[in-house]
Amino acid sequence: MKRGRIIFILITLIILSFASEALSAERWALLVGIGNYQSDYVNELKFTSKDAQGIRDILIQKGSFGEDHIRLLTDDQATKQNIVAGLNWLADKSKPDDLVIIFHAGHGYYCEDKDGDEKSRDPSGKDIYDEMLVTYDTDVLKPETGLIDDEFSNLIKRIKSQNLIILFDTCHSGGAALSATMARADRDPDLPPEEEMGTEADLDRQGSFLLTASRPSEYSWASTKLAHGVFTYHLLKALNGEADENGDGEIAIQEARDYINANVPQYYVNEKGMTSQHPTNKDLLGGRHPVITWTTEKPPDDSGPLPTGKLKIDVVSNKGDRATYRQGDELWFIVEVNRDCFVTLFDLSSSGEVTVILPNRYLSNNFLHKGKYRIPGSKSNVEFEISGVPGEEEVIAVATSENVRLTENPLSTYEGYDQGFSIVSRDRQGYINKLNNKLKSLSCEWNKDSTSFHISK
Repeated sequence: MKRGRIIFILITLIILSFASEALSAERWALLVGIGNYQSDYVNELKFTSKDAQGIRDILIQKGSFGEDHIRLLTDDQATKQNIVAGLNWLADKSKPDDLVIIFHAGHGYYCEDKDGDEKSRDPSGKDIYDEMLVTYDTDVLKPETGLIDDEFSNLIKRIKSQNLIILFDTCHSGGAALSATMARADRDPDLPPEEEMGTEADLDRQGSFLLTASRPSEYSWASTKLAHGVFTYHLLKALNGEADENGDGEIAIQEARDYINANVPQYYVNEKGMTSQHPTNKDLLGGRHPVITWTTEKPPDDSGPLPTGKLKIDVVSNKGDRATYRQGDELWFIVEVNRDCFVTLFDLSSSGEVTVILPNRYLSNNFLHKGKYRIPGSKSNVEFEISGVPGEEEVIAVATSENVRLTENPLSTYEGYDQGFSIVSRDRQGYINKLNNKLKSLSCEWNKDSTSFHISK
């Protein structure tokens, strides 16, 4: 039975995207932390799983990453097969404008360079080893069971994103990776660290940014005092806002790099009176500065079409407020915000049904920068079309300064979704009352607006 409400029409058999005109980019992450290994020859690590979990939490809380856009692999989950599957998942899901983050905390090691590519890249001819990420199930006597840099490079080249961020909190020397019975120090002691051909030399993918915990000849240390890897600890502090030196409320990857470069070596000077770990980086982003996280306290933006100061949101349908639509008419919404914020859109049908338009199954990132947006965008593969009996329809738009959940769970598996958009209530007025009470209880800044329209025959 048709009801007086918006229906969501698929342009293609498979939904490829649901986006606003300005919010087409999504955010994806593969996070790996391995502390316990299958092989008895590989030392356990204390904080690597916690490191990966910490990155996941901050990406969700301050980076507007959807939980379904993050794949977390720790300890026995982080097999080579699962990591490769995760990289292929990023390649299949991401688009050129998306932000993609790969984080790996665990052991790194060297193995024989069988194809000669390392030596060919090193003018001195002294680099005869491949770098390798030690996965949970790596057999150290069979290097091919680990994730060698050549294989990793080929996998990330499949990822379409031109905003690919790679973060390695791993050792770049074999001594830290293996136990004493398997430890080795094969790097040339006469070759200065900055001239050694490490991972950063192998990963030459355009549209990427590589940030590693240490130089090729150095250990990547963990600290019981910090309860994290030293690199990851300072990365978390950077993403939590301490890297925002210009006070614009945004943490770009280059700002995080600068913070880490300044603080990781200094940590050892303060603690031990010596410097023993120097992060390295390789920026192939072509001048782009992708933002990883946003701080919760930001100075108001004093330019733009809307007044500054108090957070404000405007929403209207494509025909204007209180317009009349006929059956089959296409519908979209114009949303305008005067500051960066998180936006939730609710559709309230004449039948009493409440559907969440944004966020949704296909676009979990509901962070909007200051500006005006068409939802869905003109190039989206989803349309809104009017269908059903005549009645009054309303759309409520809520803006919050922090990423808080305003929606409830869908009604049920079978009736709680309409083409991927969750139906959260069949009691329109009751849901409005609950929403208003929730908004009043928020500690962050918020505002809301609504638009209504009439559905005729």
